[in-house]
Amino acid sequence: MEAIDTTYDVSDYFYLQGFNTQGIDNIIVDATSPGGGITRLTQSSTDLSVGDTYMDTNGHLWVSWTDWSNLNSMISDSNTISLLPAAINMSPENDGFDNDQASCILRDQNGTLWLVYSVGISTYSESVYIRSYTSGVLGERHQVAQIAGTNREADLVQHSDGSYSLFFSASDSIYSASSWHGFITHSDDLISWTTPTQVTTTWGRLTRMTLDNEDNLYALIDNNDQGLKISKSEDGITWSSPITLTSGHYGDIYYSASLGKLFVAYFNPADNNIWIRDTTDGITWSTPWLAVDRTASSATECRICEDDQGRLLVTYMDNVGGHNDLFIISISV
Repeated sequence: MEAIDTTYDVSDYFYLQGFNTQGIDNIIVDATSPGGGITRLTQSSTDLSVGDTYMDTNGHLWVSWTDWSNLNSMISDSNTISLLPAAINMSPENDGFDNDQASCILRDQNGTLWLVYSVGISTYSESVYIRSYTSGVLGERHQVAQIAGTNREADLVQHSDGSYSLFFSASDSIYSASSWHGFITHSDDLISWTTPTQVTTTWGRLTRMTLDNEDNLYALIDNNDQGLKISKSEDGITWSSPITLTSGHYGDIYYSASLGKLFVAYFNPADNNIWIRDTTDGITWSTPWLAVDRTASSATECRICEDDQGRLLVTYMDNVGGHNDLFIISISV
């Protein structure tokens, strides 16, 4: 299969093309680093849901999300809404049902960006795919896994030896927390993957993963009414008993090597705000501290990354004007 070029240049801006009007498309955008405060990343007339955020060594912030209506991707600061410097559709193929959802972004040691997302084949049937993205060109997509039922919430980490682990959740009923199970698969090249191994039974959805400087894995688990839980593993197979961190939902987990801390951001339905807890050992956690005050609206899904100044960047979904858009805030810690 040939690589797919999905961008073209018009007056120094790139516009989104290759939309599939039959379903939901994953969008990935490249924006310059926010300097502080809150920046509006999208201006949509319908709803979006956040996929992942990643800041590369060149100071570019990559944000992926699922656009539920195939609209152009937008970026703005607090005063002016501007067209994004670059925007592409990262899943232009038509797979019939085509209920695609963005998951995660990772840059390998060669500087190649890798995009992970789930592709709907039919109702309650999804597969996890990965593809490269270099200089405006999407590489061939590769199927990572398909367990019977819905496969989503994939997250990708790179180990100190250069190998990769990808975690995802699978369920035959997206509405039942007890039906979700966590799986892990491994790769040396991001193309060929091992047969997925089930690593959880009754925990709920494995929503996000991170890796600390000692190669320990941390899983963030969303178990509906039981809130968010944390589990740790040294090998990705044997996991500690999950501890409950918060009654919130829609969280993300991130390890900052520069700060030596593990951060969890999450949505608190009691006040519609985004809160963060942090730890240096994965055992003793700070009291929750407010990251995004959106009591007047509703900030829900969120993602964390870090800029080159050691500031946390929290991207979140907020309902402003009747639609869910993406915003970002930088926080000095």
